[in-house]
Amino acid sequence: HDYLRLTGDTRILRETLPWLDGDPQSSVLDHLRLAVGYYTAAENRGPHGLVLIRGGDWNDAIHLAGVEGKGESVMTSCQAVLALRQAADIAAAAEPGFAEQCLREARELRASIRRAALNRRGFLRGVSTDDGRWIFSERDPDGRERINTAVQAWGIIAGVLDRAESRRVLRLISGRRGPHGFRLFHPPLGEPPIQGVGRVASGDLMAGVAENGTVYNHGSQAFLARAAAVACEGDMLMDILRWALPCYTDLHPTEIARTPPYAVVNCWMETPGHQGEGGSLFLSGAVGVLRRVIIEGLLGFQPAADGVRIAPCLPRAWTSCRYALRLRGATYDVAFGQTGRKPPLAIPWAKGAQRVSVKIGGRP
Repeated sequence: HDYLRLTGDTRILRETLPWLDGDPQSSVLDHLRLAVGYYTAAENRGPHGLVLIRGGDWNDAIHLAGVEGKGESVMTSCQAVLALRQAADIAAAAEPGFAEQCLREARELRASIRRAALNRRGFLRGVSTDDGRWIFSERDPDGRERINTAVQAWGIIAGVLDRAESRRVLRLISGRRGPHGFRLFHPPLGEPPIQGVGRVASGDLMAGVAENGTVYNHGSQAFLARAAAVACEGDMLMDILRWALPCYTDLHPTEIARTPPYAVVNCWMETPGHQGEGGSLFLSGAVGVLRRVIIEGLLGFQPAADGVRIAPCLPRAWTSCRYALRLRGATYDVAFGQTGRKPPLAIPWAKGAQRVSVKIGGRP
């Protein structure tokens, strides 16, 4: 989907590729159809109609919740909603029937998520285990409430939560920020152990390490930044970016983090004796997600099939902003001020080596 947005090269959909388990070749669009079909097939859905978690979702420390084939992942279900909509966008011109099917499946899956996972506290539960217990919920098996940041972020990104619900969830998460940033969830799991979930809850993964109650930069802060941009919460977006990027040494002092201020870390630990230390330099999906959030979210440069949508999510304290990006042979020079016409603004793709000047608000 991103490749098509950035290049407009729809020919790729007609290219043929082999299958791993057979000789015949099929088009990329056929491969897409079957890939999407995996998440909509009845055998890959659980008791609540959500996508099965099997051996884990993004959080691979939850590797036992679905080994019997009943556990479900709310995060993967939200991601599937977004993927179905993107698949519909890809197939709209070539196969409108398939596109409509994808949109219908997305609506039905969204309804199932909201029915099963959206609780009265206003946030999404995270994982339903094989025996029907909810983890990352208003009341986990150990009696504690845990809001999983990554799950909420994907609920916002995929449009499972509406605008008012998204803002409420972001306020809940913001109010629970820890001393080193936005945690994946809190309190940590494992004391007492919860069986049938995975190493994150068995007591084998120390509290405050890796995925267990830490500032896991990719899963909590990078996903959350993307969600804040989708919800148009510029102040919170900038706050998240400051905690996620190592260059803001007032928040992650080098002598405490013990990592250089140019190195994006995988997580900041909270285990005793290692409070605030960074780990796994550059070994994090946060690198790519944060880059994309800054360009498409903060600065609002969003390529689409028919042109560029300019929809910035700037903090209120910024009086002006200007940047230039080169794409499809043209240079886009974008400037924002505080007054005048308000975004979003749609610009058709420029033809050839042009320089396109876009001014929104303020003086030229």
